Amino acid sequence: MQQIKIYNNYEDFSNPADIAVVLDIFRASNTILSILNQGAEYVIPEVANTKEEVSAVLRQYPGH
Repeated sequence: MQQIKIYNNYEDFSNPADIAVVLDIFRASNTILSILNQGAEYVIPEVANTKEEVSAVLRQYPGH
């Protein structure tokens, strides 16, 4: 089972994981454009504020 942790403040992030997702809503559009410019086929924007919501997104897009 995957372990999911949600931090609301970067200062709370003291234990690095294999994969980390960082969101900055003010720069989201520029980030998406940059990711696409670097060769990504697509970007799936999602909103997830709880572990349950993150788990639902992971189930919706297995392997991503």
